[in-house]
Amino acid sequence: MDNSCPKGIPLELANYYTLLHIANALNESCAGKRITQVYSQQRNQLCVEIENDCTLVISCEPAANFLYADRKFNRAKKNTVDLFPALAGKRIEEILCHASDRSVSIAIDDSGALFIDMFGSRANAFLCTPAENNNMRVADAFLRKKENVGAVRPPFHKFSSVQDHSALYEETRFLDALRSSGESAVFPALKKIIPTLGTLLAKEALLQAEVLPSASMGIITDRELRKIIAVTRNLLRMLTTFSGEAQPRVYYEDRAPVCCSLIPLRIFENYEVRLFDDLNEAIRTCAGESNRSASLSKEKTGIVARLESELKKSERTLKKMKEEYSAHDRASEYELFGKLLMLHLAGVQKGMKEARLEDSITQSGEKQILLDPSLSPVRNAERYFDKAKKARAAKEETEQRIKNLLHHAKLVRLLLAEAEELQSKEMLKQFTHTHAAELKETIGLEEKGSSPLPPFRIFTVDGGFQVLAGKSSVNNDLLTMKYAKPNDLWFHCRGSGGSHVVLRAGTGHGEISKTAIQQAAAIAAYYSKMKNASMVPVAMTEKKFVRKPHGAPAGTVTLEREKVIFVEPKLPAAESH
Repeated sequence: MDNSCPKGIPLELANYYTLLHIANALNESCAGKRITQVYSQQRNQLCVEIENDCTLVISCEPAANFLYADRKFNRAKKNTVDLFPALAGKRIEEILCHASDRSVSIAIDDSGALFIDMFGSRANAFLCTPAENNNMRVADAFLRKKENVGAVRPPFHKFSSVQDHSALYEETRFLDALRSSGESAVFPALKKIIPTLGTLLAKEALLQAEVLPSASMGIITDRELRKIIAVTRNLLRMLTTFSGEAQPRVYYEDRAPVCCSLIPLRIFENYEVRLFDDLNEAIRTCAGESNRSASLSKEKTGIVARLESELKKSERTLKKMKEEYSAHDRASEYELFGKLLMLHLAGVQKGMKEARLEDSITQSGEKQILLDPSLSPVRNAERYFDKAKKARAAKEETEQRIKNLLHHAKLVRLLLAEAEELQSKEMLKQFTHTHAAELKETIGLEEKGSSPLPPFRIFTVDGGFQVLAGKSSVNNDLLTMKYAKPNDLWFHCRGSGGSHVVLRAGTGHGEISKTAIQQAAAIAAYYSKMKNASMVPVAMTEKKFVRKPHGAPAGTVTLEREKVIFVEPKLPAAESH
């Protein structure tokens, strides 16, 4: 027997029997009192304020229908709107639940009524006035006014008594109805015969009767059906009794509410449960905790998804870097070629495309060395020495980048493992506060309450340092003259128009490295008119040596103590904004 909670089950806050009990409780506490105001200060939620007593909260959110009475609270000063002005000052005559549907009527003292329909995505509240043939006409509506105002509603048939409700399901009639339902399995047959049960309570009845929901109506025995009927009738008795066995309770899984119920449910017997003396308090608690849980889930899922994406990106970049590292591991071979050419200058002539020289240095046989025919033997040797130097530098740079990226990936894994274990808003808040710097470094997540991102292109370079690049001449002025600090490093393509670029001191770990400076200069080259050149001269200085002449056009500055760096125009591996 499957004793697990059915997936996709709502919190049961608008189950028919929950509304029945809520209507009964509200009638006892609110009948005879006046409505002072009706308003909305939250999307799809209506507040009906009762004089000197409470506020009825009506949620028509498609996935979260509910109705309960909350203690009287102060209305918000902003983002609130008055609704149903005709109800202000009206006395409540009676609050009743429909005989067979998820609808509640709040009758008022001029023969009108506020009908509250808890129909999922069609949930709504309607102010109605009497019409012909005992019908009601919609005079005002909370949602979708144009399509509802003027519509005619049939007479409201109120729930009468426990006896009348149970009589609908007398054993013989119940058995005949199940057999003639036309359904192939017992679960849809039970729901069809008693639609007020809903999915959860129908599952509960079958669980208690020890019958599988998928059991075929073609082979199920009368004995099994009578057991289902007995269990179901007992559930109905408990659910329609306004005192005694019905006691509100909320079931929890991983601290999140999964169901609000009037009676104990075997389907949740292994779940944590909290009992309440008041159904209004149970619904209020369940709705509030459900909203917080949904908010936690959404925020947590977002952080986890971004960390997972960052980890995958880091692993892809690591793989590519290791391949590059292998390609750069030729410095020794280039240096050997240069030395062999210098040792055998007499045997090499300008115009040759290759030379086959005996390796007298490492004693490893003859070496085939490719030559540039336009260069002399000495210049070819120098060319190989230059290639060896560049390969060695590239190898060292790649080694450092791999080291940094390994550290980055390790940090992301640790953050991801901790994020996946978060179980409350408090834990999430503590996590984002404690790891604010790491989350900003890895996925660019700003802690709530922190300053917004500056209005520039934003990058992270070696050592975790932040680099800002201007987007226009006016934006360049803003970056250089307002945002940049005196000790920040300032870059601009020399002799050409382009972005001002600032490497912000103190935003990374330790001292600014040569690699970070090269990356910042490359960004300046990339956002310049020389973007397509192979090597670009970039001026660098500290921001305190940058001046803007009086009356100069936007983006125009003068420099002192500049240093020129030649770089290839390119961006770092990932732009953070």
